[in-house]
Amino acid sequence: MKHMKITWKVLFKLDELDALLSEVSQLEGEKLIWALKPAMLAFIQHKFLEEPCEGVRILVASCLSNIMRLTISIAPYTDDVMRRVFRLIVKTFQDMDNSASSTFGKKLEVLEIMAMVRTYEIMFDLGCDNLIHQMF
Repeated sequence: MKHMKITWKVLFKLDELDALLSEVSQLEGEKLIWALKPAMLAFIQHKFLEEPCEGVRILVASCLSNIMRLTISIAPYTDDVMRRVFRLIVKTFQDMDNSASSTFGKKLEVLEIMAMVRTYEIMFDLGCDNLIHQMF
């Protein structure tokens, strides 16, 4: 399995995109879906969904949770891709009991977005019950 070379520049760009996505309102996101398409397609690439670097995983999970928030009225991905996205997101919640972690705040933001858009309902519909159990 080949993983991308992680540089500070990659992390910086992911963080920058995450910050931009978090500032877009849901109504604006629906209108700008065509502009989000390149990012939506990029994030479901194997290199992002299977990236071992925790910093990248958390930023990708945050971007994906914001994309779900912005595209809640439409299905942004196929069921199979959504299952893979949920696996990545749940994986980012490992070590959530460590509130001193430098990634704790970002993990909490992802969890809040998931609760806000009621992703647990989508997860149940997709048969991701085991992932819901892993979260808790």
